[in-house]
Amino acid sequence: MKFIYSLVGSVAFAFSIILASFNVLGLAGFYDATSSWQDDPLSELAYIIYGLIAFPILSLALFLMFIWMYPKWNIRGIAIAGGIGIWLFFGIYIFSIAMARYVMWLPLAFIVLGYFLIKRKYDEHKLRNLLIGLIVGWVVSYLMVLGKRLLQNSLTSYFNFDLAEKKFVFIAIAFFGIIGWLFGKYSKRSLS
Repeated sequence: MKFIYSLVGSVAFAFSIILASFNVLGLAGFYDATSSWQDDPLSELAYIIYGLIAFPILSLALFLMFIWMYPKWNIRGIAIAGGIGIWLFFGIYIFSIAMARYVMWLPLAFIVLGYFLIKRKYDEHKLRNLLIGLIVGWVVSYLMVLGKRLLQNSLTSYFNFDLAEKKFVFIAIAFFGIIGWLFGKYSKRSLS
């Protein structure tokens, strides 16, 4: 689990730092000026620098640091809260792109809160069932949307889903995640 928590925590933390730096460096202003990320060569350069250079280097450096500092730091809190913060940010992004510009700090804030609030020792049984629920929710909702698209003869990938279909997938992931967590909570009580 040390490896998994360090890997997830480093990717979530690197993504959160880069996302929050968009506001700090004023890169969101490119979008305001052009109304598109593709029309401005400076924004394309920023994406190349962030996506191809900074993100992998930052993720690798954080991963090595998290492996080394795992006994002293709450890496589990960083990983879990970072995943939740990124999931919420993308949920807000799906519902309102304009509002997402103002909550780019959300994943980083969740990481800081998770570091202090999430216990280092957590019941792995509940966490496993939560993750299974999230995965089942994603797979079931994705297959339902693809089945609907197959019947309509408009089969496509997730990136071409319309807004209603993305909202359905997002809500189904949350619903099945909560069901998985509750199943883990009550099945653990019945076993002990």
